[in-house]
Amino acid sequence: VSKNLDAIVMVIGMDSKHDVETKKLANWLLHGLSSTDINNAPLHDSFSDSIFVIGKDSVQVYTNQAGYKYFSDLGTLISNLNIYTLTKEDQDHDEKQEVLKVTKFYEMIHDKACIGMAVRAISKDDYQVENEREIVEQWPLIQAYGLDLVGNGFFTMKHKFQCIRDEMNKIYGEFDSFSMFRIVYDEIERFSKHYYDNYYNFNKDTPAKRLQRTEGDLIDAFFIKYQYSCFSKKQAKQPIEDDGLPLPRALVGKRTNLAND
Repeated sequence: VSKNLDAIVMVIGMDSKHDVETKKLANWLLHGLSSTDINNAPLHDSFSDSIFVIGKDSVQVYTNQAGYKYFSDLGTLISNLNIYTLTKEDQDHDEKQEVLKVTKFYEMIHDKACIGMAVRAISKDDYQVENEREIVEQWPLIQAYGLDLVGNGFFTMKHKFQCIRDEMNKIYGEFDSFSMFRIVYDEIERFSKHYYDNYYNFNKDTPAKRLQRTEGDLIDAFFIKYQYSCFSKKQAKQPIEDDGLPLPRALVGKRTNLAND
């Protein structure tokens, strides 16, 4: 992501018209999802009406009671973190809640000259807009910011706007830190179980039967998982790279090659 940004702004819920790229960013940042998982619905709706302003040396959050309860654990190690949370009384008054939200949004971003936001791509149905900047200006919160009593002007005119959709999509790749966490604590456990099952089955064989075992017998459990992964990527319309090998495998050691591995 560009180093020139003063902050990345994430507006979750109705105030961003449930923007699909904002949802993906929230799934990655708040729920630890990545790869195709970020396209799913959030794990919960605690942040359905929240604003996050992530600066170079600070994080500012506007959220409700449910969002605060969940984020207070996530943000424990974040330095210079400021969270504004609605009281139960404020949440019961819709008008007051909206005024507080717009006010806090202005306070959080008024001194940020260059702002990055993950915004959906323009579709064929967007005949009234020409770029992501105009999409953002249609968001309810951004329109409220433009009122004379708040921001006193269009959001994208008072701040330099940058769409960071493409940059963030690169980060959402299969091997980002969240996916690695899942691989270490989830995938490796399943991998070890497959390995142990195969190892146990081979040890039960007599020497004569063991010589009759094929490579297919050895990798069968792994190959089923590989086929499922390919199916999932196909469903998500992700390209499946062909590495030239007849079957998925890991080549380990100096003596491995395509012929006898």
